[in-house]
Amino acid sequence: WVVAGHSLGGAMAASLVNRNRELFDGIIFMDSYPPDGDGFADWRGVVLSLFSSKEKVSDSSRMSKTLSLLPPAFWLTTGERMYPHQKSNYTVIHVIEGGSHSLFGSYGPQYGDFTPTVSEYDFQSEVIEYMLEFFTKNNWR
Repeated sequence: WVVAGHSLGGAMAASLVNRNRELFDGIIFMDSYPPDGDGFADWRGVVLSLFSSKEKVSDSSRMSKTLSLLPPAFWLTTGERMYPHQKSNYTVIHVIEGGSHSLFGSYGPQYGDFTPTVSEYDFQSEVIEYMLEFFTKNNWR
């Protein structure tokens, strides 16, 4: 199984996976990170972490600090999408330029959110593209 979560939903997904590690092969965070105590550094699964470049609803310094809670991280850029050669226990991170926190959903502007500089359609198309690529690279159907 693979589970995904946006914002607080990502923290909840992390808790679910940590309580049932043997059932999950992957987790996807969207402008989110695992809470303290729900680390994945020793978990056999893989992580995709997507962030919006104009995110300010969550604490971005907190997101950076939680990298130690995740398996080894590899940054994906639009031009260079290098995935690790290993089969398990890694994190891939991608920042979607111009996006804001609320664009991961379709619920409109959120208090404290930056104004996006990319359309909702383009943002969500990139989210889908990276999720599908993540599934393909891990041979999940």
